[in-house]
Amino acid sequence: MKLKLEYITNFLNYIDLIIDLLCLSVYLFDWMGDMQNYLRPAASSSLILVWVKLFYYLRAYKSTSQLIRMIIEIVKDIRYFLLVLFIGIFGFAGAFYILQFGLSKLEKDNDSSDHLFVGHNPILAVIYIYQLVMGNYNLGNF
Repeated sequence: MKLKLEYITNFLNYIDLIIDLLCLSVYLFDWMGDMQNYLRPAASSSLILVWVKLFYYLRAYKSTSQLIRMIIEIVKDIRYFLLVLFIGIFGFAGAFYILQFGLSKLEKDNDSSDHLFVGHNPILAVIYIYQLVMGNYNLGNF
């Protein structure tokens, strides 16, 4: 029972399962033919997870084990900062989306979408605010 619990609680086992499911979905999407919109994201996601798994295997070598351990500890230490950052990103994305949605309702005469500075859906608003946080200050649509 203890071994089963250790297997279930290990995060890397979930990565293996997700990789297998994504590879299976890539084969199914390719077999079904006209599913290119789903094929490429599934394939790229599985490839990223395979490279993450490679980092796990690099812990076995003395020359790379310290670097991998350092990356793991840094990610553990910045989790609270990332939580606050993502709360801020989603908060500002919602505010900007509501602001531009109100502007687009006021300007019904103008059919062009040049005045929409965060896009047509909330996901584009999150991407826009993330780009602002990363230093892309392209404010031309304002």
